[in-house]
Amino acid sequence: MDVPPDSLTKSLPSQSDSTHADLSPKKHCVIQISSLLIEDMKLDDTLDLIVETGEIEIGGVVLKIATANMAVHIVDILPGELIDSCGWEMFDARQVTSKDQSAPREVWQITTLAQGFSGKKKPVCFGFDRPAVLARLVVSSAHRPSVADTTAEIFFYWESCRDNVISDRDGASVLISDTVLDVLPAICATEREVFPTRYGSPLICVSPRAKHPPRRLFEFRNGGVTFKFDGGPGASDSTGVKQ
Repeated sequence: MDVPPDSLTKSLPSQSDSTHADLSPKKHCVIQISSLLIEDMKLDDTLDLIVETGEIEIGGVVLKIATANMAVHIVDILPGELIDSCGWEMFDARQVTSKDQSAPREVWQITTLAQGFSGKKKPVCFGFDRPAVLARLVVSSAHRPSVADTTAEIFFYWESCRDNVISDRDGASVLISDTVLDVLPAICATEREVFPTRYGSPLICVSPRAKHPPRRLFEFRNGGVTFKFDGGPGASDSTGVKQ
């Protein structure tokens, strides 16, 4: 069960308009899908969806994630500590149907909002000063009688400029992808500058004529599950796979 931040973890306090955290391009934020190494070929676990915003307060997140590998099924997506401990008003996660025939096998959308338009519920905080769990992906391989050695990617997926965007506390600025990293080897490839894509928001999402154009401040890090029957204890590599 999630608990409020302790004395070693400070929630970001509410700030007035004149003292909002600097959103200059020097700031770099991260949102990451964690990774697992499974050695017994049976998967019934969770993957954390982690967000790190530094001093930037955020007020809403819309994410789209996907998997194309038959070995892994996303059973559910649950709210994480950022939603629970900060008392955010809205968390919605659901599997969606893509209109594109080339879309991955499973596509999910996550929508969170710190405070609704009614303003009835006041959030306690708009972020932490450390990496925090935004959501937990419940993943399973129970639908498969057996799984061969494979890497099942779970990755961020863009079908429009409205996917994988983060708003600041007041909704005045929209923060989008600056870079996208494959923590696990990329298998499902797409084009970079046309939808659908897994390489971040294309150039068409940033209009130079917009009064408040989106800011490229986020590094998106993909993750997933690696099934490896002969993986020895204590093994590790540069992929960041957790054992």
